[in-house]
Amino acid sequence: MLPNHPCVEHILSDAANWLGEKTGDRSLSGYQSRNPARVGQIIQAIFAAVQARGLSYCNPPASFERTGQKIRLPDRIFEHKLATCLDLAVLIAACVEQAGLNPLIVMKEGHAFAATWLVEDCFPDPGTDDILRLRKRVDLNEILVFEPTLTTLPP
Repeated sequence: MLPNHPCVEHILSDAANWLGEKTGDRSLSGYQSRNPARVGQIIQAIFAAVQARGLSYCNPPASFERTGQKIRLPDRIFEHKLATCLDLAVLIAACVEQAGLNPLIVMKEGHAFAATWLVEDCFPDPGTDDILRLRKRVDLNEILVFEPTLTTLPP
């Protein structure tokens, strides 16, 4: 659902423009180049496009549930310009997926990070609590993990 959200297309359009200005190549070509540096440029462009929206960090929406956290969908994030780390990680993951890359969301108690495979790969299961497996892939420069709330800072 989220990779096909209209707000994601707007972000990717801005990301393509950013890529064109910075690299001369506007393409959001996923892993086609087989170049982790190009994947990094695509991620940087998505980050810049989200950052350009002028968002502010905010606590999660009010909820009566005892566990879990409600997230804001992209249209709500952009309408009110407010987002949590999890809201931003989910938004960035949607953009990454729509750009043809494999996203990850890394959860730590009380915080969420955005992450992306720099090579065309993925873990065999959709979720894991094996942090060592993630660290190994980061150390091999196969996964890039970054702080999504940095998109709320001025460029």
